[in-house]
Amino acid sequence: MSSSSRKSNNILYFSFIIYIPPYFCHPIDNALYFLLLTMKNKNEKESLTAFILAKDKKGCVPSYILQYTSKIISISSHLLCMFEIRFHGRGGQGAVTAANILAMAAFKQGYYSQSFPFFGVERRGAPVQAFTRIDEKPIDIRMNVYSPNAVVILDPSLLDVINVVEGLKEDGFIVINTSKNPSDYDFDYKVATVDATSIALAHKLGSSAAPIVNTSILGAYSRAIGNVSIQNIMEAIKERAPAKKEENAMAAKEAYEKTILGWKNENNKRSCC
Repeated sequence: MSSSSRKSNNILYFSFIIYIPPYFCHPIDNALYFLLLTMKNKNEKESLTAFILAKDKKGCVPSYILQYTSKIISISSHLLCMFEIRFHGRGGQGAVTAANILAMAAFKQGYYSQSFPFFGVERRGAPVQAFTRIDEKPIDIRMNVYSPNAVVILDPSLLDVINVVEGLKEDGFIVINTSKNPSDYDFDYKVATVDATSIALAHKLGSSAAPIVNTSILGAYSRAIGNVSIQNIMEAIKERAPAKKEENAMAAKEAYEKTILGWKNENNKRSCC
């Protein structure tokens, strides 16, 4: 038996090449599992998971699938509650540091958290992605974020280069470093904007040619999403910022106050579950 990993939306699953008689592999049962892996609606996925578990108890599911069912359902259920963030920036802007600081701030708030980078071409100015996961339960998933709840854009020029909303959930958030208003963007998501570049320069973070906007954008994240407080963001910045700790913390606070929300109901924010 050989195996290969694949991804579908935000679920990592395993496909197995196995040689057993056809009567052990009912196509309807197989279809139920693959349907579970590709569904996005939370309520429908929970209902299907319960149905599959009920079938498992009756012994109606092929044994070779049952061996891996618990892991699939565990990952699927875990991701229903988890809040995932994808940062888009350029090399030198501090996207990776921002993801790390957000994870620390979430931990200070009482959550479990995880952060990690994804590098393409490793050179200054090249597009960079970084990720943060936040949950009320321990995080044992080790894979990329494919369907984030929020995307944070440190450099607005990336909007013309890559699809920054790829995989973003239907009720997702977009936080953009820009001088524009949210209404200037034609996204079917909740958009929040802040001029993080001007704020960074005002606090002398980086240079005019290469401002360091990561701490400013975290203030905007806190205002837009609301699942990590600005107080914990600032404390994490003071602990993790490599230099100008106070200036970075104040930049985050100013960005929090100046963030423009593209939706009216400010209470429409997200927690982890």
